[in-house]
Amino acid sequence: MNSPLTTQHPQLSSIHAGYKQTEVGVIPEEWEVKTVGDFVITLEAGVSVNSQDKEVSPEEMAILKTSCVAHGAFIPDECKCIVTNDLHRAKITPLKDTIIFSRMNTPALVGECGYIEHDYPKLFLPDRLWMSRPNTRTSHNVRWLAFLLGFPTFNRAIKESATGTSGSMKNISKNSLLAVRIPAPSLPEQRAIATALSDVDALLASLDQLIAKSATSNKPPCSNCFSQMIAGNQPVWLKLPTQINDGVLQVDRLAQT
Repeated sequence: MNSPLTTQHPQLSSIHAGYKQTEVGVIPEEWEVKTVGDFVITLEAGVSVNSQDKEVSPEEMAILKTSCVAHGAFIPDECKCIVTNDLHRAKITPLKDTIIFSRMNTPALVGECGYIEHDYPKLFLPDRLWMSRPNTRTSHNVRWLAFLLGFPTFNRAIKESATGTSGSMKNISKNSLLAVRIPAPSLPEQRAIATALSDVDALLASLDQLIAKSATSNKPPCSNCFSQMIAGNQPVWLKLPTQINDGVLQVDRLAQT
């Protein structure tokens, strides 16, 4: 399978065999260039309600903050408790296999998005968040689309479509978001990309938990490797980065034992 996210590099002197130059960069020949609107039929906004910024219990209804989405991920804990008198006004809850977008925010945060893995019947969207409704006439993997739109190159395109005279607050229109052009691989490749990136996210989350756990214990973690349990309950040893090249951590080896 070709590289899932390939964009034009300023030092690229020629296009390698099997790739082509497009308006979204250099992509595999068999990929197409489509718009977000080819995959999203509409965007639904929530309703703003009065809320309390306090810890939300599992039984309470809550309104999401705009900070609940970032880099293609959804953070359900970023919410506030809805006051009793406004519960009847809350309308739209996050649904499984959709994407939430921040339509109005600061220039740095407008256009952020996050994939919804399952239903959240006690969380509600405010008017500054949109939830996507997938276009069922176009076969696609919604998780792949969320990863793609959270990728800096294409998330930047969404941010650049934002308008507003205020330097502290920008707004995106539905039409401008749906018109953003993106590379589109075949459905099997979309699924493979989504699975691979999901596995990486899960591994990184496990490593974060292990690091946090070691920080609160008297025993420091191994200086050069971590043992993690992943799919199939097989241990994986990740040798920690040993050098930094151009600001990027280099991982020596990822090997299954």
